[in-house]
Amino acid sequence: MNDKNIRVIIVLGVLIIHLLVATKIRFIAYQNNWGIIIQIVLGSIPSFYSVIGLTSLANIFEKTKRLKMPFIVGFACLLYEITGDFGRTSGSGTNFDVYDIVAILIGILISYLLEKYYFIKIESKTKHNTI
Repeated sequence: MNDKNIRVIIVLGVLIIHLLVATKIRFIAYQNNWGIIIQIVLGSIPSFYSVIGLTSLANIFEKTKRLKMPFIVGFACLLYEITGDFGRTSGSGTNFDVYDIVAILIGILISYLLEKYYFIKIESKTKHNTI
């Protein structure tokens, strides 16, 4: 499997996980008063996997700045989180959450490590095999 196919699988996997977590599991956790730790994790995990998914999506098309992309995407996610979802004044997500900031930073780290130690190795093996 080449790196583009793996990136597409990551993006689709993140989308499926998001549909499950954000639309179902998180609301069940709040309604049934699951533990506060579980509620915090379920509330912050979309910030984590959004960085991974968006980095993989961007790097499907990007060829030269792949190692910088986790930081670019992470900065955009941090900006989005800190600014209160770009001016929303009511509803959830109107103020930044420290747990979301931590989740984004962890997502940046994991995305960078994936790019550096996994995708670059796949790319070098592919180039080596085609020569």
